[in-house]
Amino acid sequence: MSNSVYIICAVCAFAFGTLAAYINLLISRRSIKAESVSDVMGSNMARMLVDIAALGITFLVCRHFSLPLAVCLLGTALGLTVCGMLMLRSLAKSIEEKDGGE
Repeated sequence: MSNSVYIICAVCAFAFGTLAAYINLLISRRSIKAESVSDVMGSNMARMLVDIAALGITFLVCRHFSLPLAVCLLGTALGLTVCGMLMLRSLAKSIEEKDGGE
């Protein structure tokens, strides 16, 4: 395969991981309003399922279209991790500003 295929796969996988991280952010926003421990545990389980689904879909797409598996999985994992951390950091800052910086 040419280098351009690897680059395109990495960029697309990173974008897909970022999309999954955004879905995780939406789940996290809803769990902030949760009052019980079981609601928080349920939202954490939902976030893990989104991560597993994103990596599973990436695996299946790579196998179906004969794409480089390692590049696609690494791109998805980087999108999930890096963008997920940045999004959660911005969520924490907005909560901190709303609470008056306490």
